[in-house]
Amino acid sequence: MLIYLVSIFSLSFILLSYLYKLKESPTSKVKNLLIVHSGKSSSGALLLGGLPVGLSVTLGIAGVSFVYPDLALPWQVISTFFFCGSLLIFYGMMDDKYELRPIVKLFCQFLSVFAFSIISAVTVGGNFSTIVFMALCFYGMGTLNGTNLLDGLDLMTVKLSSIAYLSYFLMAYLLGNNSTMLYSAISFSGLIAFTVYNKFPSKIHLGEIGGAFIGFSYLFLSVSNFNFLQNRMSFVDALSLSLLPVSISMVEVGVSFCRRIFNSKSPFKGDRFHVHHILRNYYGYSVTKTTNILSFFYGSALGIAILSNHYLSLKPMLAYLLTLICMCVFQFSVGKKFWIKKSFDFSLKNFLTSLRKEHLVMIDSSKVDKFEFKIIQGGKSVSTEETDEKKAA
Repeated sequence: MLIYLVSIFSLSFILLSYLYKLKESPTSKVKNLLIVHSGKSSSGALLLGGLPVGLSVTLGIAGVSFVYPDLALPWQVISTFFFCGSLLIFYGMMDDKYELRPIVKLFCQFLSVFAFSIISAVTVGGNFSTIVFMALCFYGMGTLNGTNLLDGLDLMTVKLSSIAYLSYFLMAYLLGNNSTMLYSAISFSGLIAFTVYNKFPSKIHLGEIGGAFIGFSYLFLSVSNFNFLQNRMSFVDALSLSLLPVSISMVEVGVSFCRRIFNSKSPFKGDRFHVHHILRNYYGYSVTKTTNILSFFYGSALGIAILSNHYLSLKPMLAYLLTLICMCVFQFSVGKKFWIKKSFDFSLKNFLTSLRKEHLVMIDSSKVDKFEFKIIQGGKSVSTEETDEKKAA
C-alpha cells in the first residue's frame, strides 16, 4: 500500500511539473487551455494547480475501489463522487480561465453537492436518510466555500487540508476503519506533492478547482466514515465524528458570514478581515508564521478532540461542540478589535439591509463629456479644481 501511495504522490508531482514547464513551451492548444496566470499573485504564479491534484486523487480512489472492492464504498457513492468531482473540476477550470458569474458558480456547486448527497443518503443513510441528506447538503456547500476562503496564503490550504485528511486518518486508524484510512491517505498523498510548487514564493496556485475539489473530498470522507460507524454507535455519535474534521472550513464560513452581517455588510461580499489576513497584515507576521499558527491551533483542537473521544470516552457530540467553540473563540480573540465597531445597530432591519444588493450604477464613459471629484474637508465640499489652485498658490 505504501508503494501505491508513493505512486499517487509521484503522479501528482509529475502532472504539476508538466503544468509548470508548459508555460515555457511554444504556443499550442494545450498551453492555451492550461496556462492561466493568477492576477492576484505577486510572484506571477499559475492557476489550475488543483487540476493535477484532483485528477491524481480521483484516479487513486478509483484504483483502490477496483483492487479492494471489499473496502470500497457502495458503487453508487463511488460513481457519483467521480461524476460530481468531474463537474467541480470542469466548472473550477472555467472559472479560473473566464471568471464565471457567482450565480453560475453557486449553481454548479449546489448541483454537485445535491447529487452526491441524495445518492449517499439513500445508499448509506438507512432510517435517517433524510437527516443525512440535509446534513451533507449543508456541510457540502460550507466546505466547498470554506476551503476557498482559506486559500489566501502560500501553503495555507496545503497545511490546513492536510490536518483535515490526517484527522480522518487518525480517527479511522483508532476505530479500525480501513476504507476511510486508505481514502484519506490517498487524498493526502495527492495534495502533499503540491507543496513543492506552492511554497513561498508560490509558482502555482490551486485556483477554484483545488478549493472546490478539496472541500468535496471532505464530504466523501465524511460519508465513508459514517458508513463504517453507523452500525457501531448511535446515529448522532456517528454523524458527529464523521463531520468533526470539516470544522475548520465550516467555522471559517460561519464566522465570516456573521461578522459581515454584524457590520452591515453583505455576507457574500469578500473582504480582507479573515484571521490569516489579520495575522499577516495587521500583526506583521510572515506567511510561514501565519500558516504555522493556524495549523498548530486547528490541528491541536482536532487532535485533542479525537484522542479524548477514543481514550477518555468523551461523547462525540460534546467533542464536536467543544471543537467548534474553541475554534470560534480563537478567531474572535484574534479579530475582535478589527471586527467590532464602537457603535452598531444589530436589528432585523439592519440584517435585511446587509443582504440587499448594493446600489451601483454603470455609466457609459462615451456619453460623459466632463466629470470632477469632490473632496470633503471639514464637512465642506471642495472640488478638485479648487484644490489644484491652492496647490499652485
